[in-house]
Amino acid sequence: MGGGVIKAGEGMIVKDASDEDYSHIAYAQQAEESILNSLDGKAGNEKKEMATQLASLIFNSPDTDLEMRAANREAAKDLAKRIAENYMSDPKEAQAFIDEVNKYIEKSELLDKGYVDWGDRLAPPEPPSQDERLWAANWDKYLGHLGIAYKDGSSVTQLLHNGSPEEREAVYAMLKDCAAEGIAYARKVNTPYKFWPDGSEGPSWEETKEMNCDPKFSMYSEENKAWYKDFLAKSNLVQNVIDNAKLITDFSGNEKWNIVMNLLTPKQGDK
Repeated sequence: MGGGVIKAGEGMIVKDASDEDYSHIAYAQQAEESILNSLDGKAGNEKKEMATQLASLIFNSPDTDLEMRAANREAAKDLAKRIAENYMSDPKEAQAFIDEVNKYIEKSELLDKGYVDWGDRLAPPEPPSQDERLWAANWDKYLGHLGIAYKDGSSVTQLLHNGSPEEREAVYAMLKDCAAEGIAYARKVNTPYKFWPDGSEGPSWEETKEMNCDPKFSMYSEENKAWYKDFLAKSNLVQNVIDNAKLITDFSGNEKWNIVMNLLTPKQGDK
């Protein structure tokens, strides 16, 4: 890309319609609350609006295209520095505020890259398990006559908890036969036993990936290889968009950036 000023909002492409939407509501609320607490006693009546606008720049609505989301996050970084400089005379407090905003920006970037919330952290997703693939492959054989479509692993859980006696019986039969098929495969390929000590977090994502793509650990190793290839390609594409957005130096075309800029008041003594 050539030199010169790159303006946020220019040359944006629309996100492909097949991209999965996700909800940033919970993260946006956390970010807004954190920013609001940091500005308590500093930004007067404007602090609420500042926190709202800054959080909405970090966590955009799902229908916002990838490039605009990345550009908005860079605008949020710029505003965080300006807010810290304007309201926080203590360098440590200012840096802590910037770091807190950047923490939420990183979460937003990871979500765009396809990471999922595992409760205690955001981490890359994993392909359907061998059990889930077996259920999907055998679903119609056992439950097709009942007119129930397979969605994912939750379909099994829902029927076991809320299904009719006939539906539960069909699910139990499927689970029994799928388990037997999985055990027979493991015996055939002599699947080795993997051990992780107590207290460890178990296998890393890379270790899990290696096992999922090894026919000794999964009868769906080829399908898993294709799944990982697709995920990593999409994740790398998003990373390129994120990296390109870091070249933006002029945010004057960004509406929310302008709203916050208009709310900023001069430092005490600069009036």
